[in-house]
Amino acid sequence: MPDIQSKPSKPLLRNDWEKIYLEAMKDPYMHARIEVAGMLGLRPGEALGLKWSDINFDSEEVKIQRSLKEHRIKQTDGSWKTNVGEDDVKTRNSRRTLTLGASTIKALKTERHKQQLKKMVAGSAWQESDYVFTNDIGGPLNPNGVSKRFSKLLTKLGCRHIRYHDMRHTTAVLSLEAGARLEEVSQLLGHSSIPITKDI
Repeated sequence: MPDIQSKPSKPLLRNDWEKIYLEAMKDPYMHARIEVAGMLGLRPGEALGLKWSDINFDSEEVKIQRSLKEHRIKQTDGSWKTNVGEDDVKTRNSRRTLTLGASTIKALKTERHKQQLKKMVAGSAWQESDYVFTNDIGGPLNPNGVSKRFSKLLTKLGCRHIRYHDMRHTTAVLSLEAGARLEEVSQLLGHSSIPITKDI
């Protein structure tokens, strides 16, 4: 399947990204989510589909192996129910191994500690899922819910609104500005081809 981005968006300006990043560091809910999406250039579903078993803190690497998606299921009474479930990554190149920077490792270790506290509070209600990002009882997070929290953060800071997904584009531009080659950025984002990275 071609890796098509239906709604291309301009990346954030550097000063907007810095404002968001600094504000996210003070937000216990958004910090690691923005760190992972912004520093690794992950799609929202890839970020929320991360499991602790994908992360190797010793080698400072993370494997991107799945994506979380919201599925609408029609019920027998005609109503619709929304479920969040695992899906495959978008393209063959999306299955990749990325290097973790020091700030991302720190954010993930903080998230793991917070999760251990949530597990203690939940007690027998906790659902062991191995996900890095969970709700209060261990279940997966809804990507739409995280996107809404991100949108509220942008409003609070007075930044131009972009989708949570579009932080990938900011990651790409900042990487190129820092001297990364287009091929390296394409591999980071998990695009199916270099021309796609160039077009977006």
